Amino acid sequence: MDALLEKIAMHPYWSQPQHMVGLAFVIGFSIALIVTIISCVRKIERCRVRIEAEIIDNVKRMRTDEDGHRYACYVPVYSYFYEGRTYTP
Repeated sequence: MDALLEKIAMHPYWSQPQHMVGLAFVIGFSIALIVTIISCVRKIERCRVRIEAEIIDNVKRMRTDEDGHRYACYVPVYSYFYEGRTYTP
């Protein structure tokens, strides 16, 4: 394995500086892309947890009318589904 890596490292392609710069650019871009994707996934997860908590909080605030139907005393800015009825702003 070491002989193969040494053979690859000694190849004339890598001795030219423009190829090393290109390789460094590709590696840097790949790392930046991976970090961006991880950051976006974490941000989406935080948003999802916050929205779920807000839905649970809103359901706790719901009132029941004389027919037994529940209605929201606070309507969120997004739609959600609860007990077979859809509540929309």
